[in-house]
Amino acid sequence: MFDIAFELIAEIKNMEEDATAYIVGGAVRDYLLGKECDDIDIATSVSIDKLEKIYETVDIGANKDFGILVIKYKGFVFEVANYREDGEYTDGRRPDEVRIVKDFFTDSKRRDFTINAMAMDSDKNIIDYHGGQEDLKNNIIRTVGNPVERFNEDFLRMIRAVRFSSVLDFKIEDSTFEAIFKLADKIENIAMERIWKEFWKMAQGDNFAYGIEMLFISGLMRTISFDINKLYFGEYPHYRKHHPEGGLRNHIMGVLKHLDNQPAVVKLGGLFHDIGKPVAYKVEESGKYHYYMHDYIGLDVFDKVVERIHIPKDIANEVRYSIKNHMKMHSFLVMKDSKCYDIIDSPYWDSLYQVAYADDKSRLYLFDREFWNKVDAKVARIKLIIERKKVMSGILNGKLVMDTLEMTGGPKVGDVLKKAVAYVVNNNMDLTLDEDYQKIVKYIKTLK
Repeated sequence: MFDIAFELIAEIKNMEEDATAYIVGGAVRDYLLGKECDDIDIATSVSIDKLEKIYETVDIGANKDFGILVIKYKGFVFEVANYREDGEYTDGRRPDEVRIVKDFFTDSKRRDFTINAMAMDSDKNIIDYHGGQEDLKNNIIRTVGNPVERFNEDFLRMIRAVRFSSVLDFKIEDSTFEAIFKLADKIENIAMERIWKEFWKMAQGDNFAYGIEMLFISGLMRTISFDINKLYFGEYPHYRKHHPEGGLRNHIMGVLKHLDNQPAVVKLGGLFHDIGKPVAYKVEESGKYHYYMHDYIGLDVFDKVVERIHIPKDIANEVRYSIKNHMKMHSFLVMKDSKCYDIIDSPYWDSLYQVAYADDKSRLYLFDREFWNKVDAKVARIKLIIERKKVMSGILNGKLVMDTLEMTGGPKVGDVLKKAVAYVVNNNMDLTLDEDYQKIVKYIKTLK
């Protein structure tokens, strides 16, 4: 995509004498880091009105009023903008006005971080007015100019700083972090939909555990969700004989570190699997404490989080599965096969498995490799049963129940069928074998 972008900016630059056109923003950062990029922005001195007459464009509504155009070019889509200068920010989100300017230097001063404020021409020369290349070399996240001013322009930039720090494995420069700590409560003024998008992008990258810890330490998480914040700052101890890694904070961070190479939704399952513990925590008169029913309590707490930060339904449902079932994995080897079958036969099983595995790995030397070898063997055996499910459903169904019991229908058919399926699973039966088929018919007759 970069090669096509270079062709486009060369064309735009040659439209007018003394015109300029650059690849700008995060695409330049990714290019210098040797990363692929499928979202390349372009800035130019050539007017948007002129470009619109030459290139095929995509309708993006009122954005044209801000000097922005989306161009289709050789099978790719590029956002092209005139150099701009922002007016005052009175709502901590967007400028009251945007003015078109002639040069990239003025445009660059409105950008968030030095590593995002560079430009690149068609000859791959880098234009860098704010030390972005040096910060990129030293793995530093630093605002362009005064950090308090930059964050007051758009409070979401504070979370973006943490996200870039996490995904790129960069350190947030001291004065930049101090400004985040000072202004963290201002996040309340930002729409939660925007915050969730940053949260999700961070989960999709590397070092999610580090990013989450930075949200806690900076004070941002306190404003994002008090329920999540308790996982880190509440005094919720663990007995060392069960959790040698320490209390709830250490446990959650340990789980997240073990999930670093997993899909984003699995990482969220790790973050939220014990979300019910702060509510479930009880101390008896004897001084003993416990977290009884924290898995089920966690479902209600998580629902509050979902409503607060607007987690999409499909993602929330997968996370709920891990919250609800992670404790069952401790007794997986003694559970009936039919119960394990119900847990495994879910689109969310893989997430649950990874969360439960990381849950155990976080307990340091108490991690039981032999236990998980046995779990894996049982899972493999039950998955064979699940693979036979289609064949079994053609044999063991409502018709077989009704024919065997001489019934015409009714609620009892479903009840008998459910028990019959559990019987087949618990006895590892193959109904394509006549011997097992006769056994299930005989069993169904006992349920009359």
